[in-house]
Amino acid sequence: MNKSTRKQKRPLLAILILAVILLVLSVISIGFGALYISPDAVVTNLLGMDHSFEFIIQQYRLPRIILAILAGAGLAAAGAILQGVIRNPLASPDVVGISKGSG
Repeated sequence: MNKSTRKQKRPLLAILILAVILLVLSVISIGFGALYISPDAVVTNLLGMDHSFEFIIQQYRLPRIILAILAGAGLAAAGAILQGVIRNPLASPDVVGISKGSG
């Protein structure tokens, strides 16, 4: 395996590892709340094999996790776009005055 092939596989491996971490942390986070639900009960419920906590997971906790993931992805994309437009990898929102306008 030459050096360029190894460099091409690193981002894919990083994305795969981060996706697995996101999935594991999402399942654990769905279990937290006023009523603790174990991760194995969350997984069996999401796969449709168990219906004991279906209302809590499907109506309350799963939408919360999905919204948190989408909000984080949106903020990450906005930051990447801002850094790309300014062509500065250390760009922050106050460079273009966004933080002053939000105040």
